[in-house]
Amino acid sequence: ELCKATLRADKTIVADLHSHSTASDGSFTPSQVVAQAVQQKLRLLAITDHDTFAGLAEAKQTLQQFSNTRLQLLSGIEWSCSWNNSEEHLLAYFPHGATPELVAVADDLIHHRLQRFLNGVDKLLDAGHRIPQADVDFIQKSTVSLGRRHLSQLVRRAGLAKDGRTAWAEILGPLFPSIRSKKLLPLAEAVELVQRNRGFCSLAHPSVEVQQPDLATLKELGLDGVEVSFPAVSLARSKLLRSWADELQLVKTGGSDFHGPVGTRHVGDHGLTTEELSALPIPPAG
Repeated sequence: ELCKATLRADKTIVADLHSHSTASDGSFTPSQVVAQAVQQKLRLLAITDHDTFAGLAEAKQTLQQFSNTRLQLLSGIEWSCSWNNSEEHLLAYFPHGATPELVAVADDLIHHRLQRFLNGVDKLLDAGHRIPQADVDFIQKSTVSLGRRHLSQLVRRAGLAKDGRTAWAEILGPLFPSIRSKKLLPLAEAVELVQRNRGFCSLAHPSVEVQQPDLATLKELGLDGVEVSFPAVSLARSKLLRSWADELQLVKTGGSDFHGPVGTRHVGDHGLTTEELSALPIPPAG
């Protein structure tokens, strides 16, 4: 029984390196994400909002209010990248914090996200949909990094659809090809940016199309790791990703990809075990 208990303890999730807050398309504030990580007794949390570090200051300030926790925060971001004629997401982590160069790149991407959102609003208006300006202003002020989910929220807020699925199926889907494309960082440039700023990076939620040779190619570009634990991955696929990581000597990362309380999902649903956490290239806790 003791051996069984020890085995279960070794598999306990202690680190969630992929979560989102209201700084991008999450529904929990950075403070709420931190509070849930503390509640789950995690040891390491990375809030990896899309193309922005905006939630990190609030998260750090909130963590200081918790005295009885082992939780550490790791500065992170989820870059939107282009590689091999497709969009891929790169999770980047910075143990020494975000630098002015990183913030400047993020600010540029945020600006393009805003322009894309406003272009989407124009397309909705051109199609004859009534979109109150007050709703546009509300969504625009609700977050720093605007995306597809915010267009869906706008459509629902304007009373044009009852839920997100309907919003996309009936309204946004037909219009989306005409909306300006999201600005993507070439993946090789993003990896170089991470390395230049003393960080490490991991391929986020690799699809089933990503195979071992693809990871080998990305490693040659400087990729440090691959996400092996995330909501959409099957047990068999997760095991395969872990084996490829070992073969290629890639760091393993994992996380809940938390955006809010969808069903019973919470921070720490997916992530790293104690052993996997110890293999991360981060300084030990002080």
